[in-house]
Amino acid sequence: MKNKLNQPSHSLNESLAEYPKMKVTKLFLFVGALYELIIFPWIATLLSSDNSIGLLFILFFPVYLIAGGLFAMPTTLMMGKWHSYKEIYIQDGWWIRTFFMGVLINALFFVWFIFSKFGLVIWFSISLTGGVSAVLAGMSALPVLKENIEDVG
Repeated sequence: MKNKLNQPSHSLNESLAEYPKMKVTKLFLFVGALYELIIFPWIATLLSSDNSIGLLFILFFPVYLIAGGLFAMPTTLMMGKWHSYKEIYIQDGWWIRTFFMGVLINALFFVWFIFSKFGLVIWFSISLTGGVSAVLAGMSALPVLKENIEDVG
């Protein structure tokens, strides 16, 4: 019996290597934290209409690297662990789940650990930054699912 075009072949499970959990977690940790550090000043400036925010990040760059890194690394580590636990591949719709997981983790992390002493705009900026950086990190961290589909006929 031959497979239809829309069904994966029986050799799919055999042809897939083991999911690279450590690689995904490490890349999410470092690349995702880097993207969060780069993207957050831009999103905060756009959402708050306060152009001096970007300047403050430039003036206090060493402090921002330490404080922002301490915030970004645990959230991106959680994102990487979630992706490796679920064994998510780059395939149709992967970026939607990745975006919403990044938003959710950053929003909850902000509420739990920073106790939301800042306004709603900063909370939304941090959440949106987590979603965008998760998608960008996923482009380099997640493996591509390759299916071998046999010809019919």
